[in-house]
Amino acid sequence: MTRRPRSPRVADESGAILILALAFLLFVGLAVGALATWSANDIRNVANLKQARGTLSAAEGATQAQMSAMRYAYATTCPGSPYTLDGTSIVVSCTASVNPASSASRVINFTASPQGQANTFLIAAQVTYDDFSSTFNKNDCLASTPSPTSCGSGMTVNSWVIAPGGS
Repeated sequence: MTRRPRSPRVADESGAILILALAFLLFVGLAVGALATWSANDIRNVANLKQARGTLSAAEGATQAQMSAMRYAYATTCPGSPYTLDGTSIVVSCTASVNPASSASRVINFTASPQGQANTFLIAAQVTYDDFSSTFNKNDCLASTPSPTSCGSGMTVNSWVIAPGGS
């Protein structure tokens, strides 16, 4: 058996382009993968923020609706029935202090919570209702008055506290 003589190796760079191409593809692949992960994270964050904002918006709407419902009628307690806005059920509870001889006739503290989570408040508001009529110089917005005319002649929102995520 005769051996063929090997041809001498040529010291050129003809295979280096393959290594450079592989390195480039690897770098681009890693960069695209990182950007895809980053954008997927941002998309999840946007969805979570939309849900949280929707719940907070429902709490604001429910609190404002309860404030309006109590303005023109003598009321010192909230019914506690849930308001459902955009698929979110919110319960508004309240406590009141009453001083019929004052322009701050009723001071009511409202608390809005997701239904079933009474200890997690989203909105806490304090509202002063002025039931003293300057026209008639009297306050007939009392529990004993069958047809009050001065209920809610004025309303002041003293505080409005937002606690997203509960407290």
